Amino acid sequence: MRPNVGARFSLGLGIAIAILAAQVPAFADWPTSHKDAARTGLDPAAPALMNSVNQDWAHTGLDQDVYAEPLVYGTMLVVATEGNTVYALDAATGNLLWSRTTASPSQPGSSPAGTSTPLVSPERR
Repeated sequence: MRPNVGARFSLGLGIAIAILAAQVPAFADWPTSHKDAARTGLDPAAPALMNSVNQDWAHTGLDQDVYAEPLVYGTMLVVATEGNTVYALDAATGNLLWSRTTASPSQPGSSPAGTSTPLVSPERR
């Protein structure tokens, strides 16, 4: 087992979320991998990158690690874990809004669904 994986993950996720949460009102939703169907990864309305980063919060209640890209939809941050659970967190506070287990966790040696970036579909909320 890798030492401190949970702590490193929580710190990394917290930093990423802090950056996103600070900017949520400033730019549009990021509902799929690399922002849009064309995978541009560009939001022209986003503010310039900051020179420093501060962690505002860390959510430690996820069932397993997150390797896929987190998504932002409104004030919600969506992540999928290796445990095949999708979580929606409040981007400003890190509080759990909802979670759904999509399938049984994968067997060792197989590729879990949680390593894929989820998709936010506004039409199917």
